[in-house]
Amino acid sequence: MAANKSGALLCRPGEVIIDLRERGLRLLQDPRFFCFSGEAVRLADFAADALPEARRVIELGSGNGGLTFYLWAKLNEASCTGLEIMSANVSLAQRSIELNHNVPELLRQIRFVCGDWRQISQYFPAAGCDLVVSNPPFWRAEASRLSPCLERRAARIECFGGLKSLIQAAAYILAPGGRFCLLLPEERQNEAAAKLTATGLVITQIEHWQRRVLFAAAKVE
Repeated sequence: MAANKSGALLCRPGEVIIDLRERGLRLLQDPRFFCFSGEAVRLADFAADALPEARRVIELGSGNGGLTFYLWAKLNEASCTGLEIMSANVSLAQRSIELNHNVPELLRQIRFVCGDWRQISQYFPAAGCDLVVSNPPFWRAEASRLSPCLERRAARIECFGGLKSLIQAAAYILAPGGRFCLLLPEERQNEAAAKLTATGLVITQIEHWQRRVLFAAAKVE
């Protein structure tokens, strides 16, 4: 499917195109799913500050790709890959790459993979990246008020692996000296800190923002 300048051939019924306001990038998203938000912007800024020299970046649970695109814009010449379990979200992200055909370096440096972080070794080699980011589902699987839309539900509820498996996946793909940056609600701060430490990652920075907590954790060299 080829894109024209307006992106009309890439935007399917019900989808919208938003301006990311970074390097002219645009993003396709479906309002029925979980959409790009200020959380992604804050996490991208935090991660870029934590390791500005990052060149190999992987996002775990990349959704429609907004955070991956935004982080790529902040890190010049970084190779960025998003891993996402929901195929509908991967389709959106891949079509957003086509939508930005006027940014040729992006076409070479961003890709998206449909897969499950619980089988991380199937997609990425051990110690193969220097920055991992994630804005994972906030709440455990037993949470109430589940959305009937699977994509929306999976964005906020741990339907496909919890915090422990996420941190283990990040530790597996991080090279020594690399950083893992994630954002969670403040209610899960102690749990996250304990799981990061148990996995052998060293917390280097914690910030609080709008009842959220951001972690940067290093893999010891």
